[in-house]
Parts: sequence; structure tokens; C-alpha cells
Amino acid sequence: MLAPISWETVEPREGDFDLSLVDAALEAAETEGLRWIPLWFGAWKNGASTYVPGWVKRDGARFPRARSANGSMHHISPFGEEIAAADATAFARVLARMRESGKAHVVPFVQVENEPGLLGARRDESDVAETHWNRDVPDAVIAAARDGGGRLRSAWESEGSRTAGSWREVFGSEADEALMAWGYATHIEKVAARGRVELDVPLYVNAWLDAVNPMTPADQLVAGGMEPGGYPSGGPVPHLLPLWRALAPSIDFFSPDIYFGDFDATCRAYAAASDRLVIPEMRRDQLGIAHMFRAIGEHGAELVAPFGLDSLHTGAPDYDEIVDAYGLLSAMRQTIATARTESIRGFFVDRAHPVSPVTIGGIELVASLDDPHGMLDEGEIGYGIAVDMGGSVRVAGRGFVLQPGQTTTGYFVASVIERTRQLEVHRVLNGDEVGGGSGVRFHRLYSGRGQGVVPFDTRFTGIVDLELYRFE
Repeated sequence: MLAPISWETVEPREGDFDLSLVDAALEAAETEGLRWIPLWFGAWKNGASTYVPGWVKRDGARFPRARSANGSMHHISPFGEEIAAADATAFARVLARMRESGKAHVVPFVQVENEPGLLGARRDESDVAETHWNRDVPDAVIAAARDGGGRLRSAWESEGSRTAGSWREVFGSEADEALMAWGYATHIEKVAARGRVELDVPLYVNAWLDAVNPMTPADQLVAGGMEPGGYPSGGPVPHLLPLWRALAPSIDFFSPDIYFGDFDATCRAYAAASDRLVIPEMRRDQLGIAHMFRAIGEHGAELVAPFGLDSLHTGAPDYDEIVDAYGLLSAMRQTIATARTESIRGFFVDRAHPVSPVTIGGIELVASLDDPHGMLDEGEIGYGIAVDMGGSVRVAGRGFVLQPGQTTTGYFVASVIERTRQLEVHRVLNGDEVGGGSGVRFHRLYSGRGQGVVPFDTRFTGIVDLELYRFE
């Protein structure tokens, strides 16, 4: 479970700590057999400083606010001298309590802050920020840009590959965001390093991504566009990951909160940057379900977490589908864990992309959207995950038809074993049930009998072992 611990609840008065919520969360996780991923809402949450204690909010002298051209902002500046120390002290006390409790084994890793960066402006223009803006760029920032590649390096090279100078002289048009990344990464490194002294557990930072938000005003706002300030400026977005990695070595990995944009490209960027992929926030609809299967099967994600599952209830949109999807992935967990990376494939199909190749075990299969009459709603999606079992393929999913591809001409279905969620044999399918040996239909989550000239049973566990043979 991902659940927050906020600074305001653990230190309501400076130096007076109340860690009862930490104790309660640890106890609940252990009792329920869960793992708890604490989300530290410290100086920033979603680019704003809404979860800091009241004594921090009220003391603008010690903890300066960021400023934009329009005035003070509801953000603590990352350049203040005291904010990092206070944030780090509270975070360290939380991790120390976990260690002292004897229940730290339920904590696989910890998130430090939440979607940090400056939301609403490209650059902090407060007095304390301007002091740094008017100084030369630290050598560590130039070295990270030089060695990291990507957009920041391109900007540095465009300005003459300078080894010293002001932020504008060194980074040109990227200077505002480079300054903010340095400020946030430096702060978070101090917090993470203090916490690790108390509990040596992997630490990560999540990112509000830089991508166009296609959602309507009626939907929850989760993005602001491609420009710094529209998304939190200076946060660990893909083009700033080299800088974050260099400046925050106590952070083990960086994670994307993916609601929109190029899903595969985002997964690849973060997996490459950290050698692991954790997605702590993602969509909670059918596309989010499809992305879960794709992230695990194609990108090796360790964790996928549609946002706000605790608010779902029976009868809510997509409730049954999400419960079913987690059931399928849970049933496949051991199969996936023991398979080689190259033996796993994740895929999804929709009206825009109704066909997806699934090459596994040296055989090309094709998944196509299960929509024979063109009657599905625009948002209907088919999704699956396939694992090479050596001689057969185990597949779990919904809403698609899986058949041999064109390069496997002459291959037919030898056997299909439908399995329960405990992976026990449920039914053996053949003949009419597998299209005369041509493929397997992964029915949608529906209990009943199909209508038509020849009725068919659509009740389906969603998991099969598929074996092919070549007819010669």
C-alpha cells in the first residue's frame, strides 16, 4: 500500500513529535500482510507546500516563500538555509521510528517529497533565490550537464560549453529550470541522506511529468503542459534526470507519475535512468489497467499503482475491471517473478491500434481487439501479459483474440488449458472454443452467454496455457 505521512502530522509544533500514525501504519501493514510504501509529504507535495506544519507556514523569515513576477507563491523556496535542515530532521525521526519499531521489514522503499518543483512559474524570483541566480553555476551542475547528455547538455553546448559563468551564460534558455533542479535536488539530497542514517532502505522521488494534458476541465487536473511552471519546474522530469542523479546520490531511483503522454517512452526513460521502474501513480480507468499490463510485461515494472484505489467502491466505474485486473496480475506474480525478462511480454489493443504483435518463445503471435462487429465503445481496450513457459505460453488478460502471426504460417492451437486464479486446471478448451484451432478469445469481464446463431459461454477466468503445433 502507498500511504502518506505528512510533516504537519508528525511535528505539529517545532521539536514536538507525534509518531503515532507511523506506528499505526506499520501495525496495519504487518497485520494485513501488506507492504507499506510511505510517501513523505514534507516541504512539497504536488509542487506546493501545503503539508508543512503551521509553524513553517507562518514563519516566512526563516522559511522564505518562492516568488514569481506576480508576487509570493504558496511554495517554500528550496533555497532557504533552514528549510532543508528542518525537513530532514522530521524525515529522519520518521525513519528512526520505523527502525525502532521492529517492523521496518514491511517497508520496501520510501518516497521523499511528492512531485517536487515550482508550479506556476519557471523560476523562483525570491530574494534568496536571486542570490543564487546571480552567482556562478556550481561546478557539479556543469559536470552533470556535460556528462549526462540530453537537452541540458545541448543547451550547455549551444552556449559554448562554458566551464564557468552565470546560469544564463552557461545554460541559456534552459537556465531557469536548471537552477530550480539544482535547488530542489540539493534540498532533497540533504533530507534523504539524513533519513538513510536512521534506516537504510531504498529512497525514491516521483515526478509530475512534462506533457500535454488532454483531459477535460471536468476531470481532475494532473498536468499543465510542456513548459516549466505548467509542470513543476526543476522536478525530476526525463530531461533533468542526469542532473538529479548527480546531485542527489542518496536517491536510489526516480519514478514517473503517468497519466498521459507517450507511455512506453516514459517507462523506458525512467527504467534506463534508475535500472528499475516503479510507477506510484497512474490512471484508474481501462487505459490505466492496460498500462499496468504493459508496464509489467514489457518494461519490467516492479510496482504499478492506479491512483486513488482507496476511494473506489462496488458499482463505481471500472471497479470490477480493476479488481479483476489485480486478480490476474496477482495470479501471474510467481510466473513472472521466475521468468527471464526476455520471456515476458505485455500488450494492449484499442480502436486506434486494434492489432499488436506478441513475439515470445521464438513464435510470433498477434493480439487483436475482440470487436468482431465493431460495436465496442471508443474507450474499450484489450490487454494482456504473456510468459514463455518453455513449450507453452501462459497468457492472462481480457478483451482480445490471440492467434499465430503471419510468420508462423502452419501453426495451430494444440491445446488450451484454462486455469483458475490458483493456476489449477479449470477447463481444457479445443475445437469450437478455440476457433477450430486458429486462436484463443480472451473474453471481457462478463458472465453470461453470447447471443447469435450459435450461443457461446463467455464466462472466463482470464488465464490460459497455450501450446501450438505445426501442421505439415
